[in-house]
Amino acid sequence: MTLPIKKFREVVFLLLYSRDMSDAESSDMIEMLSKELKISKSHIRKAYDQMILVKAKQAEIDALVAAETVSYEFKRIHTVERNILRLGLYELLVF
Repeated sequence: MTLPIKKFREVVFLLLYSRDMSDAESSDMIEMLSKELKISKSHIRKAYDQMILVKAKQAEIDALVAAETVSYEFKRIHTVERNILRLGLYELLVF
């Protein structure tokens, strides 16, 4: 069964957020998300691969966001919002 793109993005976001908040092992994150979201491990692995691609461009994406934040330092942007921006910009710039 194919995973809807909305659900796929949600999983990628959860992985990005989890990676920002802790250094949990990838196998642990895949196992936990598979159980919690009731999604196959193969879909979670695809989302994990996507998360790795986003993380590879993170410095470039963060620099773009930081350049546009005039009265607010980048490091003050909440983790949730930062990762939504990262995922969105990645999709706009790379896809």
